[in-house]
Amino acid sequence: RVPLTGALADTTDRSTWGSFDQACNAGFPHIGFVFTPQDKYTCADLDDPTTIKVRGQEIPNPNAAEVERLKALHAQISESFDSYSEVSTRGRGEHIVIEGKLLANVQRDKVEVYSVNHYVILTGNVINPGPINDYQEQLSAMASQMVSTKSTELVETEPTMPDEELLAMAFTAKNAAKFSALWAGSQAGHPSQSEADLALL
Repeated sequence: RVPLTGALADTTDRSTWGSFDQACNAGFPHIGFVFTPQDKYTCADLDDPTTIKVRGQEIPNPNAAEVERLKALHAQISESFDSYSEVSTRGRGEHIVIEGKLLANVQRDKVEVYSVNHYVILTGNVINPGPINDYQEQLSAMASQMVSTKSTELVETEPTMPDEELLAMAFTAKNAAKFSALWAGSQAGHPSQSEADLALL
């Protein structure tokens, strides 16, 4: 939210942001940073590998081998980037902030890399006090491994109904209140913006 007004902020509109001091004085429960194409920073968000999402609910991951693989991968990433890091919001993951940029955000294997137009809550629960170091080469290499090389042929089809009609259905459906809140940008009831975005979709 905008520190001075409490209105919903927009990750692509700087006029809806505030300074660090303004955020500290606003009284909101969290303070974060918007990673943009104009700054030199990226956040690698290592999510909790022991859980999975099923129908919007978080449950223990029943695949023990997969959990161990992800834990090893996350440990390798954490050790590779000797830069400022902290415990994530829910206390079961890690945020690593580095110098380096990507053209787009990428995610795979419970790793989300935020480089452009994304707000990340920063907890201040420090793991590695830093400094924030330059890892552009390693970041680019990691991102290239996270992006699938498989290609899919897309076929353009005619829509089955106009956008306006589809939205009208959503705003009057059984879960209209939930949809309306998500459509307005609220992430209430969701642990992060990522889960809120997925719920809206």
